[in-house]
Amino acid sequence: MMNQSWRDAWWLVKFEFNKTKWSFLLLTLVLVVLTMMFATTLTDYQEDKVFIDLFFLGAVTMAPFMGRTKNFSLNRLYGDFWGSPYFNFLKQTPVSEKVLLRSRFLLFGCQSILLNFIILTLFYAFSTLVRESYSLQTYLIFSILWMIVGLITSSSIAAAEFGSEMRMWKIVFYCIVFYGGLFTSAVLYYHYTEFGVLGGFFYLSEHAPLMALLIGIVLLIMNFVGWKIYSVKIMHTVNYL
Repeated sequence: MMNQSWRDAWWLVKFEFNKTKWSFLLLTLVLVVLTMMFATTLTDYQEDKVFIDLFFLGAVTMAPFMGRTKNFSLNRLYGDFWGSPYFNFLKQTPVSEKVLLRSRFLLFGCQSILLNFIILTLFYAFSTLVRESYSLQTYLIFSILWMIVGLITSSSIAAAEFGSEMRMWKIVFYCIVFYGGLFTSAVLYYHYTEFGVLGGFFYLSEHAPLMALLIGIVLLIMNFVGWKIYSVKIMHTVNYL
């Protein structure tokens, strides 16, 4: 049985999803079409690994942002303060911090699981190469690992909704460092390994499933606890008025 704070958090999740459902459904439709296109045309992962990896990574990292309408997405609200107009409004209501915290992580976590479940199911159903190359057990473990990646990403997005004050030059600098580091890591990874990102996850799922799942779960818990502490700190320091 859920206690009152969880019920209130779930009510906020359903309310917000109802307000953004059309943009979310449009995003889901686009992902369905792209997944089926990649799955049905995939004949050699080694040749197409960069495009397949980019699609899956983009679906995990960018989709939660793209499925948000203006009032529910991150915006520059005033001065150097960036946050969600909807969350900023909720913070000025009698809703408890515990409910707000749980609703953010519930919302993005549920969206991540749903989107990844659709993508992974369609990818297996329509890709002859994947079905012939990997057993159902291996694909299930791969799917769980990939959903863990999605949940880790969704936690960071949920924490961003609590807002922060940041000058534009810092945002540009952090973006350059983050995406520059990501690009450099990708170049080195593809240069020194024979398989791509998905190939690496499939390799772990097939040869070290228990270790991979254990590490993934530990990282997920550490990630959630870290972002939870950060979010509580932000709520106590930011002026939402």
